[in-house]
Amino acid sequence: MDRNEILNESSIQLHSEEKVDTSILGKQVLDEMSNTLFTDETEKEMKSQELELQQQSSLGQVDVSGIDLNNSYFHFTKRDNLGRISREGLKPQIGDASKMNKEEQSRVYLSQGGKGIIGIKNSFIHEFKKLRICDIPEEYRKYFDIKDYSSQEQVDEKKVYDAMEKRFKDEIYFQVSAKEGEDFLIEEQCNGIFNPERDIKGKVNHTIRPEQLTRLSTKKGDTAFDIVSYLYNRLLENAKKVGKEDAVNSVKEFNADLNSFFEYIKQREIETGERF
Repeated sequence: MDRNEILNESSIQLHSEEKVDTSILGKQVLDEMSNTLFTDETEKEMKSQELELQQQSSLGQVDVSGIDLNNSYFHFTKRDNLGRISREGLKPQIGDASKMNKEEQSRVYLSQGGKGIIGIKNSFIHEFKKLRICDIPEEYRKYFDIKDYSSQEQVDEKKVYDAMEKRFKDEIYFQVSAKEGEDFLIEEQCNGIFNPERDIKGKVNHTIRPEQLTRLSTKKGDTAFDIVSYLYNRLLENAKKVGKEDAVNSVKEFNADLNSFFEYIKQREIETGERF
């Protein structure tokens, strides 16, 4: 079955956005903190934390189930970048992931639609499974249970799955209000078209402003792991509704690395009794 047919039939246009006013919660926390006496140093630290909380609360939040999953743009980052991003936006850079793809110019990278998120994470797992231990990027080594990074051996598949689970749970996703011509150029994409398996290249040295960003969440949580789990399970459920026998298998085959990742975690849950 044609992959685009599956995705087009299974993708549902959703127009209502369920906004969560995090500023209310932030204000409640700050009001409770204001009645406590502190030393000078503690007071400075509290003011810094207050500013950080206010800045993080300034970014809206939306449930991924209530957005247009065909045409929206997305960006993932580590959670500890949230405070800086809320102040400065998404700054162009050449990160470890970009270096793996031999990118040489500073950009902000986006993905398009729910299938773009799934495609990027599938490709991410695939690329790490091909690496030698010594080639694991420095930023990702803390997620691997490996002591000697001088080894020329290929990374064990299970270690990749364990590491990617930790990494995805350390990341968050933004919905990005990006516009062609302002934030990215069609002619700079691969062959001048968007490919859901590839990042969309932002304009060179171009910053995405904080007001263009909205954090994504699900009913289970707001990590990248939660987002990808929801989208992949939704894709499988929608493939079943298509009514064609090979629909689900086609989805699994096309996203083989991501599917193996989730199957590994489910099997571990059965064996250990832990829930992910």
